[in-house]
Amino acid sequence: DLKAYLITPLFEKSLRKQVLETILDKANLSEIMKRFLTLLFDKKRLLYLKDIFDYYATLLDEYKGICRAELISAISLPDDVLEAIKTKLKEVTGKKEVVLEIKEDPQLIGGIVTKIGDMVYDGSIRRQLNILKENLKRGEV
Repeated sequence: DLKAYLITPLFEKSLRKQVLETILDKANLSEIMKRFLTLLFDKKRLLYLKDIFDYYATLLDEYKGICRAELISAISLPDDVLEAIKTKLKEVTGKKEVVLEIKEDPQLIGGIVTKIGDMVYDGSIRRQLNILKENLKRGEV
């Protein structure tokens, strides 16, 4: 694993940097990207590269008006339903585009769960049954 090699103190830093520079020279990267990766290496921050990439992708989505959401349903949903959900999510979020990552979970029984960032909108039958169960325990029904 290249990342493990580049961050391990078992090999001399100069040797690890030489390997990195050789790889960067052969890679089709812009000069600014090469300098950025070298800077991360010099500052011992290469292990944060994935986090940096994820944060950059989030900023880019924000700039382009893209909302990424995870949609979980008990069954596969038809395309017209997915388009209706996308349209509603565009209205709710105010974004130009919604990109859905679709997953199936039969344990939901029915309904959908939508995750956008830290927000979770749980409209599943499983959740409704759990609420009913808790209300019955407290004698509220």
